[in-house]
Amino acid sequence: MTEERGIADLAPRTDRLKRLFISERTILGWLTSMHSPCVINLPADFLIVDCRVDAVRRGLVFTIRAGAFPLVARGALIPEMEPEYNGLIHLKGCRPGPVIGSSGG
Repeated sequence: MTEERGIADLAPRTDRLKRLFISERTILGWLTSMHSPCVINLPADFLIVDCRVDAVRRGLVFTIRAGAFPLVARGALIPEMEPEYNGLIHLKGCRPGPVIGSSGG
């Protein structure tokens, strides 16, 4: 599948960045359950530097900076990392909600 990438997916300057997509279902679990899975493959020094809604995939895209990431040149596409979780990704009892970024009406 080919996705269109926006300016938010391009490095604003040379930096050690990756993008991390988290589905709306996982985010709802984080907000409503103490027993939701957490991402275990983030470097210890990670810092969230940006976040945007991805309505097509129904979730959020975090831009993360960490010293362990390779440098991404200014204007280059920031690579996306695959999250690894320490628990079940199919959250029991997590009801689907409105699409993130929608008016909810």
